[in-house]
Amino acid sequence: MLGETARCKGVVAWCRKQADDYLIGIAFLDAESLFRARMVEQVCQIERYRQQCEQQAGHSLAVEDVARQWVERYAADFPQPG
Repeated sequence: MLGETARCKGVVAWCRKQADDYLIGIAFLDAESLFRARMVEQVCQIERYRQQCEQQAGHSLAVEDVARQWVERYAADFPQPG
């Protein structure tokens, strides 16, 4: 969905071998990069939520409406940077 446009400055902070791949932790180099990464994460969460809602509804839904609903339900619990 975001492809090459989702870029943030960061370094690999840790890496853990999983069964079939790796789990990687990124340390962002500045506040702007952290903010951008969090926004990308939220967009991905909203898109996943939209797909689930559309599957349950059986038809397409307006992205703006689904995004507003996600923010109302889940934004307060979205992890804050440490």
